[in-house]
Amino acid sequence: MWASIYEEKRLGFWWGGNIGSKVAEIAKAFEMKVLAWSQNLTEYKATEHGAKLVSKEALFEQSEIISIHVILSERTRGLVGLGAAFG
Repeated sequence: MWASIYEEKRLGFWWGGNIGSKVAEIAKAFEMKVLAWSQNLTEYKATEHGAKLVSKEALFEQSEIISIHVILSERTRGLVGLGAAFG
């Protein structure tokens, strides 16, 4: 039953290293389409885990579910929210 709820949904996630890899694996088990973005993520790494690398803008525009896995720091503070700069 749970699989049918998530099947074919687009999960967008802000890749966070090992956690991002695990989230991608779980999402693929539910037959979700996985979109990923990170400042450091390469297309090779995303593809290796069954995810499609997209821009931050595309992640928020195309995803039905969004999961964020990053440490809050000066580098990440303000990247999401009403005042976030896209582009």
